[in-house]
Amino acid sequence: MFYHIEIALGDISDYLHVNKTREEILFQYVCPFLNREITMFEGAISNLMFFGSMRIWETDKPIDSVWPINREEYKNNTYMIDGDITRALEKEANDVSEQFYSEAITMIESGKYKEQRSKIVETIKGSYSFFICSLDNQEVLHNYEFVIKPTIKQFHFDVQKADEISHTGTITDAILSAINRSRFLVADLTDEKPNCYYEVGYAHALGKPVIILAKEGTYRHFDISTYKWNFWKDYIDLKSKFETELHSVLKTFESRSS
Repeated sequence: MFYHIEIALGDISDYLHVNKTREEILFQYVCPFLNREITMFEGAISNLMFFGSMRIWETDKPIDSVWPINREEYKNNTYMIDGDITRALEKEANDVSEQFYSEAITMIESGKYKEQRSKIVETIKGSYSFFICSLDNQEVLHNYEFVIKPTIKQFHFDVQKADEISHTGTITDAILSAINRSRFLVADLTDEKPNCYYEVGYAHALGKPVIILAKEGTYRHFDISTYKWNFWKDYIDLKSKFETELHSVLKTFESRSS
């Protein structure tokens, strides 16, 4: 079956989108419209809270150059095509607006729409991560080069630390921007640097997963002591622990999109 939707922007203008699948109509149009969301359709970002109404038709054949009107007759009046197609659909097609409305309401209330939207979000997110650390601790930097970075790249993610970011503004703004676009973060808090704690707190406020590392003997300050810490003795000891933690974080991404 083929589905066609007319979207009205108040009394100003109508937009006709044709030959859609059932899933496209539900997830890209009706559910976002009922939720008053911003979404993508026809290659444009649209704020559906400003649209007035939607009508949906079902046909067993696609709208093409000769059905339900012959477009060859509209060479000098192309602006009339959508309106005449709509009038033809009103006569010949099955209006399924109420059916889609009921189905969309059910999907929203059951959480199914939210799950599907989460899958879409996961597919468009990047593969960037950020490493928070003291830049003057040579052992931590060694771990980054020979454990952290190669392990992350093994899972097809990119990673940077502060001194690897190209920027024209302040380094603080660059770091906050890197945290914002990261899928997850790794933080080595060995030297208990205040700026590292600040960056971890910012990541937590954004709801980002953070793998916390520290050399054995590092003091855990109160506000962050309840989170899981992964203590290491040397880079060999760190490798197995970090691989396990990273795999665990990435599994949560998979579960959201499955």
